[in-house]
Amino acid sequence: MALLVLSVVDMLGNDAREETARQLIDPATREPVMSDLLANESRSLPGWSSRARSHLQEGEAEKLALDAIARCRLIGARLIFRVDEDYPANLLHLEHPPLLLYVRGDSRQLHAWERTVAVVGTRSPTELGRRFARRSARELAAAGLIVVSGLALGTDAAAHTGALDANGVTVAVLASGVDEFTPRANGGLGRRILERGAVVSERPPGTPVRPWVFTARNHIIAALAANVVMLEA
Repeated sequence: MALLVLSVVDMLGNDAREETARQLIDPATREPVMSDLLANESRSLPGWSSRARSHLQEGEAEKLALDAIARCRLIGARLIFRVDEDYPANLLHLEHPPLLLYVRGDSRQLHAWERTVAVVGTRSPTELGRRFARRSARELAAAGLIVVSGLALGTDAAAHTGALDANGVTVAVLASGVDEFTPRANGGLGRRILERGAVVSERPPGTPVRPWVFTARNHIIAALAANVVMLEA
């Protein structure tokens, strides 16, 4: 399961992804499904694309998986699968929960749903909006709440900075892999977050930002928090 999730998950549609996870989690179906995939049979998982099957059968999937694992070891990232006990329970309420998460920093901060607040907003806030986001996050963190946002420019960066101003805990959910903080202008901020909280992504290390991943990233931000504060959308 780890090999498939690591290497071909982005090549599958949501339905095929969910069915793959379901059958590979079940010990009774795991072995025959793997045999079918390796033999290029489609009876077990008809939703698999030819590209995904080729990656598995030609060994490219294994190379990608080993590369991701090596990158994780290099940067000290953890892999948390949906079936693991320490997978954030609130993410299971999503329509399509991430099959795995890559986490740097203190993964325990992903489990305090009842005291986590998401602070999000435009990448181009007014100066008043930026100051308000920073002050709001600072006061939330000072009150013992965890601030989660997306490390984007503008409101997100202000929210993370405000939480750190109060020596509080903040969590950044990335649209890229956790090996590179994106945007690069927020690299220093990302490193500060690691000292007080966590950085998380469902994308393997080495994955660049793609426009279509932001919706999924935002779902994770919202699901990790009991409340969402939207500033200057």
